[in-house]
Amino acid sequence: MAEFEPAFKAMIKHEGGYANDPHDHGGETYRGISRKNWRGWDGWPDIDRIKSDVECLILNDEFNSKLKILNSKLNSNADLQGRVKTFYKRNFWMPVMDEIADQALVNWLFDKGVNMGVRQAFKVLQRALYVDEDGVIGPQTKAHIKQSDPVELLAACRFEAKRFYTNLALRDPSQSRFLNGWLARA
Repeated sequence: MAEFEPAFKAMIKHEGGYANDPHDHGGETYRGISRKNWRGWDGWPDIDRIKSDVECLILNDEFNSKLKILNSKLNSNADLQGRVKTFYKRNFWMPVMDEIADQALVNWLFDKGVNMGVRQAFKVLQRALYVDEDGVIGPQTKAHIKQSDPVELLAACRFEAKRFYTNLALRDPSQSRFLNGWLARA
């Protein structure tokens, strides 16, 4: 059965460091955790403290240098990295993922759950399986997963994810700046 640790390692590579892009609907984020959506996350006080320390520095190339220093300090904080991992296990690792045998499929499903939301990721999987799209992995979806060729299913999931991201950018052109990254991640 699939395991959390490899799925987390594959996902976190996509989630970078600290960012506060005004064009990103998520706003201020650290390792993909959006302050807008997760105000109560216990990592924000550490981030705010470290941000405050870095803000006091006087540098020539101010913005880029401070951002590099900030990310270096955040990424080297072992407590904070533990909170990141705990956050993702608690909020995005669904018990049904333990029941799926193919680790590559679960890595993809976990990553998409983080990037597009768990329910939407489940719907994309269901679309690839040609089953009812309810956003819940129940007996019907599980049976179709077991009957599917893992390589073909993952390819179909990636195709459906690309369609989802493309449609998202078409519906909201302000987000089209992120499309290439989303497609690469699909």
